[in-house]
Amino acid sequence: MSADPAAAPAVPTTAPSPLAFTPITTRDVSEQVILELVNSIRRAELEPGDRLPNLPELAAELGVARDNARRALHALAREGVVEIRPGRYGGTVMRDRSGIPRALERVLGPSLTAAGAWEHLIEARRLLQSAAARLLATTGNPRGLARLERHLSDMRAHVAGDAYSAALYDGIELACATAVHCGNPVIGDMLLRVMDRLSVLGVMMRIDRDSGVEVVTGSLDAQERLVDAIRAGDGAGIDAAMAEQLRLTTRVVDETRASG
Repeated sequence: MSADPAAAPAVPTTAPSPLAFTPITTRDVSEQVILELVNSIRRAELEPGDRLPNLPELAAELGVARDNARRALHALAREGVVEIRPGRYGGTVMRDRSGIPRALERVLGPSLTAAGAWEHLIEARRLLQSAAARLLATTGNPRGLARLERHLSDMRAHVAGDAYSAALYDGIELACATAVHCGNPVIGDMLLRVMDRLSVLGVMMRIDRDSGVEVVTGSLDAQERLVDAIRAGDGAGIDAAMAEQLRLTTRVVDETRASG
């Protein structure tokens, strides 16, 4: 007896999956070391001339092969962040943190090409830095406040000298100092990771002189008001200063896109 074709089960159709997947990528170990070194440098607030652990110690502390630690150090050295001194009494010393964004560009740059990535980072900075600033205002950490004043002083000097890129990086450093001294390591580490990516965004942006004057001087004014609000424990002032800072950042991003 033949089966009734009408009784055959229907072939299921494939419906679109409601799940949104992020492609799995394997980051080179030396790139992971670069990221950890950068944030360790920021957390320790290393100054030019300060020594980093020697290669065997660094590899052991990070749990990586010496070759991976060596490649990471050389990547930082190429951008002038550290200096590797040969010889028995050599080693690795801190040189200039302003090269950090260029060192991070190869590691983090590809992640900034996704649609909406910049806007999401800008919003994350507003939320996290405002929270970190409020915490710092509550504790009144003298060392943290002194670091903010130092970066603010550097920013004033760079604005006066028309050094736009350096002035914008001072703003990055000020945010990182807020992260380091806010007293909450979870919020602090999240903000540092966001600032890593925004610092790379700064390398990718190009600011012409005409718009640069307005953006950088406006940014300095916003940072001045932010530090004043932190000192005064003024939460509303902190939020207002951050909103203005991020408005300027958004403007630069929009102008960069418009110029192609």
